[in-house]
Amino acid sequence: MEINLEILEKMKQKALLYYKENKKIISPLFWEIRITNDWFNHIEWKNKVHKRDFKEAYVRYICFFYTKHILENSNLYQEFREKIEQFKIKIWKKKYKNVNENTFYYWFVAIINNNKHRVRIVIKKHEKSNYFEFVSVVPAWKKDWYLWWRDNILFFDEKLE
Repeated sequence: MEINLEILEKMKQKALLYYKENKKIISPLFWEIRITNDWFNHIEWKNKVHKRDFKEAYVRYICFFYTKHILENSNLYQEFREKIEQFKIKIWKKKYKNVNENTFYYWFVAIINNNKHRVRIVIKKHEKSNYFEFVSVVPAWKKDWYLWWRDNILFFDEKLE
């Protein structure tokens, strides 16, 4: 168990360095995509109560290293969804207001590692905001693909670009 935690901690440190170098990604489709701190929560936690399995979090970290390459080279998105979400907006000092706003989600699907693995990257944009935001990276979302990937790529030690 300790080995797993050490490996995950090393991967988290690499991901933090990668994040600090690539806070903004220039995309030919959306021009600028921002990566915020929220992606860490999504990679390590399923929801507010349940933490992800070690292998699942590890694979998501590996996929995160491919986001810049995929987004810089993608000229179109594969999926789109529009959703109305409620947000708290700070009005003045400690006063907040609940606002319903359209949110647009875009999914980029890419095949990496010589056609062995699929990665899906989720980008969102709020109706009134001027920028696109990175939300998540999902490894091969079909169950059989995911299980194969999770079991065979566990100790991935190549130098990532």
